[in-house]
Amino acid sequence: MLAKDYPANVLSPQDKADMLIAVNQLRKTGCQCGNEYMPSVSLLKWNEDLERVASNQANYLNDNQITSNVHIGKNGATLRERLDVVGYKLYYGAENVSYNNSSLLDVVKGWQQSPNHCRNMMGAVYKMMGAARAGDYWTQVFGGE
Repeated sequence: MLAKDYPANVLSPQDKADMLIAVNQLRKTGCQCGNEYMPSVSLLKWNEDLERVASNQANYLNDNQITSNVHIGKNGATLRERLDVVGYKLYYGAENVSYNNSSLLDVVKGWQQSPNHCRNMMGAVYKMMGAARAGDYWTQVFGGE
């Protein structure tokens, strides 16, 4: 079904490494998320199940050129439902979506400048991350148990 719709590896191995490095650099040093300072937290690990969920969502958004309700997946699926499809059981989850950004570093910088997206990247409850890109859509999914 959903997990088999698209290949898991939308980002190149170098882009995956760069995304993880960029987010972990923020987590390592701490950063300002709007009016709230977020102290350093543990570093994230890459997770292929989260990558598949991010890939499916990025492809779905790109294929349908969706620019509103970007956190609703195919057939109205919530993030938790999309995670269940790939067998990822979690207690905590979050998703960042970006549209119309050209470079990985621009996307991460944009998320950092948005208080809610920044808090997702800095959330201490999250231990893993996966991300993907399809066209101009970037999706980042976080999970914690």
